[in-house]
Amino acid sequence: MESLERTQTKDYIAEILRNEIFKRNIKDGEKLKQSEVAAAMGVSRMPVREALQMLEMEGVLERLENRHMKVNGISFESAKAQFRIIKALEKEICLILSEKQVDAQPFLKIADEYKVKMVAKDSEDCRKLELEFHQLLSEATGIPTIKRAHEQLLSGFFTFVLGNYDFDFEANCKHIEKISQHLAENDLPKLMAGFEDYFQYYVEILKKELEGMNHEHP
Repeated sequence: MESLERTQTKDYIAEILRNEIFKRNIKDGEKLKQSEVAAAMGVSRMPVREALQMLEMEGVLERLENRHMKVNGISFESAKAQFRIIKALEKEICLILSEKQVDAQPFLKIADEYKVKMVAKDSEDCRKLELEFHQLLSEATGIPTIKRAHEQLLSGFFTFVLGNYDFDFEANCKHIEKISQHLAENDLPKLMAGFEDYFQYYVEILKKELEGMNHEHP
């Protein structure tokens, strides 16, 4: 069993590299060498190799024949596609929740807490609550395979967006509140429309953020 220290180091390195790539401080197509990353971070090669393997599995990096890694950067089109897949899965998850007549109170509670944090202008907790809302969707199904698949989609760029991009938190709050209410009412047409509106809102955010970055990093 690998030590806790080694696991934490591996995860820490992966998080730093992931964020630098998503921020485009490490550019699309750039080559990463294990030895250079280890030297820059002042760590041994073993956790760096494991961190690079993690990012390769996520699709953030691509292995080359010389064992170096190439960065697969984020474009508006790739980001839009990722969010489209998450939307499709979450809509299917809601169909399962509707069939199971899952209690919607936990979702309504998050919406209420979000409203309180928004009024208090606590943006950090608003971001955390929004991610918690998404995570709760698959957790509420009680199906481990769906929960795992959903968590994998949410991790990485989606989580980065929720934690770093500029939002109209009032708009976010209204979307989460409406979706939670439609789920409680088991109103599937409005629930599906709510997800469409919510993710279209995010497409506009992605377009603004990523096109701005494209302008800064031609």
